[in-house]
Amino acid sequence: MSAREAAELSAKSRRDVLITGEDGVGKETLARLIHDLAGEDRAAFVPVNCAAVPTNLAQSELFGHSRGSAAADYPGLFRAAQGGTLF
Repeated sequence: MSAREAAELSAKSRRDVLITGEDGVGKETLARLIHDLAGEDRAAFVPVNCAAVPTNLAQSELFGHSRGSAAADYPGLFRAAQGGTLF
C-alpha cells in the first residue's frame, strides 16, 4: 500500500492517526494530505514543533492561559485547531 492510499483510507475513516518517522521523511506533508483529503480544508491545520516548546511552557502553549499570567488571554493550540488538525 502506498502512502497516498494509506492517506486516503485514513481520511475516510475520520479516526485519529499517529504518524511516526525520522526527521525529514515527510510526516507533516502526509498529515496535511490526510487533512485535505478528509475535506477539512476550511478547518485549521496547526503544526507544532513540540521539541521547540520549553517544558515549563508546554501546558500553557497547548491549553492556553488567562490574562492573570500574561499580558493577554491566549486560547492555546488545542482551541486554535478545534474542528481541524493539530499536528
